[in-house]
Amino acid sequence: MVETNPFDFEELDGAKRDKERLQIELESYEGKIRSLERSLDEKQKQKRKVDDSLVQAKKRISELETDNKNLETTRDNARHEAEIANQEFIEQRTDNERLKQEKESLLLEVCFFVCLIVCHKNFLYHIDRNK
Repeated sequence: MVETNPFDFEELDGAKRDKERLQIELESYEGKIRSLERSLDEKQKQKRKVDDSLVQAKKRISELETDNKNLETTRDNARHEAEIANQEFIEQRTDNERLKQEKESLLLEVCFFVCLIVCHKNFLYHIDRNK
């Protein structure tokens, strides 16, 4: 004779309750996973935006550094040209002073010769007059 165990409906009800509870927990965890996946996607989008901004910032910094070097070169060239112009100015001023002194010297010589000529004419006039 085969013994049969009577079917335990309470155990079946307990299993159904456990299954329903586990199903609710599973759905809750799946919801949390979807929420975390959305959050991860959003953070990855933010990271890509930050990475893009960083690339643009580095590019702009590089451009500004190039501009700065160009401006420094232009400044240095301008300073050099100013030094040359200043040196030329000093040389021109020195030449002008030398020429001015030569002019004054020549004017004195001319005045001296004019005086000699006038004196000589006066002398000759007086000699002719006294004859």
